[in-house]
Amino acid sequence: MDFAIANGEFPREVLEAAPLVACIMTQSWCPQWVFMRSWLKQLEKSADTTEGLNIHTFEAEYDKMSNLSEFRTFKEQVWNNWEVPYIRYYSGGNLIHESNFVSAMMFLDNLKNQ
Repeated sequence: MDFAIANGEFPREVLEAAPLVACIMTQSWCPQWVFMRSWLKQLEKSADTTEGLNIHTFEAEYDKMSNLSEFRTFKEQVWNNWEVPYIRYYSGGNLIHESNFVSAMMFLDNLKNQ
């Protein structure tokens, strides 16, 4: 998170961890995050549920981090996003989409239809 604040984006090793990457930033108390986390665990267990896509997810509950205020300000002022969860989608290391709370089907669509 500190790297993103300093550089405006996550490091290449995050963005290129897999052909498709989703970075999810949220706060632990968010009920929509609790729901999303349940189906994300299912996606990670089976390639069948991801329709054969090679996806890696990164999750950060930034309300538990020491730089909460700094990251929240960055997220709101630089990435122009005030909601949680906030998801940034990458293909080949390039940002392809952004969203907030989504269903599992919409999550996959955001990765494969860009």
